[in-house]
Amino acid sequence: MYKRNEAFRFDFPEPIDCFFTILTPNSETKESNKGKIKLHNLSPKGCRFSSHLHLPPDKKWYITIEA
Repeated sequence: MYKRNEAFRFDFPEPIDCFFTILTPNSETKESNKGKIKLHNLSPKGCRFSSHLHLPPDKKWYITIEA
């Protein structure tokens, strides 16, 4: 879900190429290998990114992002 009205959201002029790793909920244990994403914006409560991978949008994801 994309919350456009969130108090602070930083939109990047161009998407940033990054890598992400999925974590297990409430933990820092890695659950996946690195995947490629394009980071579009960032806020204190989340981010918006695009990926060629299929990630169901109805699930809450816990991820780490590396530029």
